Amino acid sequence: MEEKIIIALEIGSSKIKGATGAVGPDGAINVKAVEREPISDIVRYGCVRNIVETAQAVRKVIDRLELRESPRKIEGIYLSIGGRSLSSQAATIERRLASDTIITQEILEDIFSEALDYPLADRHVITVTRRELYVNNALTPKPLGEIGSHILAKLNIISCRNQPLRNLTMMVEDRLQLKVMDTFVRPLAIADLVLVEEEKRLGCMLVDFGAETTTVAIYKNGVLVHLVVLPMGSRNITRDITALNFIEEQAEEMKKAGG
Repeated sequence: MEEKIIIALEIGSSKIKGATGAVGPDGAINVKAVEREPISDIVRYGCVRNIVETAQAVRKVIDRLELRESPRKIEGIYLSIGGRSLSSQAATIERRLASDTIITQEILEDIFSEALDYPLADRHVITVTRRELYVNNALTPKPLGEIGSHILAKLNIISCRNQPLRNLTMMVEDRLQLKVMDTFVRPLAIADLVLVEEEKRLGCMLVDFGAETTTVAIYKNGVLVHLVVLPMGSRNITRDITALNFIEEQAEEMKKAGG
């Protein structure tokens, strides 16, 4: 049986990173290769501004990854979504059942499907996460299999502006002729990698300090309760150093070397 390989792509404000991973029989992913390409001023605050130059940089990353998997060719990628346009807002969805009913996976999926269609002006809903779920007015951490006639779900709706997502899709599908297999929220993926369940349950704050944006994700009782993206990052420090009559590349190296 041929090994299943997936490709993930992250487009940041200072670099583009791509990774290949082998999917095991249990669904776990073993990272095989990571490639990166530095960029400057073609992606701002996590949003693609210059589609042509960004596509050229992405192509370099894709070509290097393909060399590692030769003779295979990359046909589709998974895209991470981050940057300043990302935001989270609370939403509440209710379900009133005709009588006491066993809460099934289908009922819960229907609630989340409604949340994914939540109307937001000029925004695209990427994913929905659970904050609290009540069955018959009782907080229920594990609702599957419970019996009740009334469900109240308090959710996080995580979305991004339509234009940045269109730019990403246009670049990948039109310029690179690749298929977008799926999109995922970068801060949530990072949290799943670096935070253990006990930390999420006790309560913690995860800060992702990027070049032009800083993302803060706050967890409590095992779930995400707040997500915000601040329009500032490590490039602010680099550009402060350029005031000492250094070009940005020199300032970046000085920052890395001197702290």
